[in-house]
Amino acid sequence: MIQILHLIVAAAAFGFVACLTVHVASLLGARLPGAVNLALFLGVFPVFFSAIMVLQRQVRRLRLDPRQGMRTVVRESPRWLLWLSGASIAYAFACWVSLFAKGRAAGPLETSPEASGFILLFYAWPMTLLRFVIRQRKLEVERLARLRVREWAAPRGEPFILSLPSLEVNGLGFGDSVARLEQVGRPDEDDPLVEGAFTYRALGFRAGHEGERINYIDFIFRDDCQEGFSPCRLSVDLEDGRRLDLTPATTVDDVRAAFGPPRDTDVGEMEQVLVYERAGNTIECELTREGKLIGISAFPKEEEQSAQ
Repeated sequence: MIQILHLIVAAAAFGFVACLTVHVASLLGARLPGAVNLALFLGVFPVFFSAIMVLQRQVRRLRLDPRQGMRTVVRESPRWLLWLSGASIAYAFACWVSLFAKGRAAGPLETSPEASGFILLFYAWPMTLLRFVIRQRKLEVERLARLRVREWAAPRGEPFILSLPSLEVNGLGFGDSVARLEQVGRPDEDDPLVEGAFTYRALGFRAGHEGERINYIDFIFRDDCQEGFSPCRLSVDLEDGRRLDLTPATTVDDVRAAFGPPRDTDVGEMEQVLVYERAGNTIECELTREGKLIGISAFPKEEEQSAQ
């Protein structure tokens, strides 16, 4: 994939140099066939729109909205490339204004210098956008190679033990490196660092991360949509020393008896959610409308506030 991106960047650079050459030649009085500008114009489509589609895909991979995506591109691109792209925008606008100011005196559009000056914009920006994507992809490859997730052993299927109030799971806690998930086993995702979570369908378990640090955990007891899913085998060590085994048969009364009165309750048409707090962390117990356990999510309280 990275090799293909390099080819598109090379095509954009070639198009930019060709367009700049034609533009300078036109300004110096050279009379070039209209087919030259037409060829430069047609060359924009595979380069520019490929860059846009690749960038959109990368922004989705990074879980950014479009504004955040562009801010990230600007923040992480080389200054010289940003200056080139910014100058191309300003120059394209100047060419557009010049073309309208001249009116009919400008002559045919395909032979005017302004046309090639305007087209420069659509070769400059793909270089900036694709350079950002290439850098991100290389970082992903380096992170994945460093973590060696594909070399982890298959999940052993050991039951999970959730300790209260710390919310540690088999010794794993919030803020721990995702590398410690090796003790759980190899996740379902080919690239969990990009996907944003380490998912284990056969274990009914998922651990999310940010900056390669665990920032939420899900225990899933019911999921009819995922192939290969098995309900989570979870026990909860309560503060009073009791151990509670949770299964798909666990009821809302069992949850209330174990965890106590919830901080909040949200009852919808299809499900109900009981929200608890433990030592600055949040626990959400999701149940069916009939009161059967669907899943439990746990995360630091600051994650809840940022989501709001």
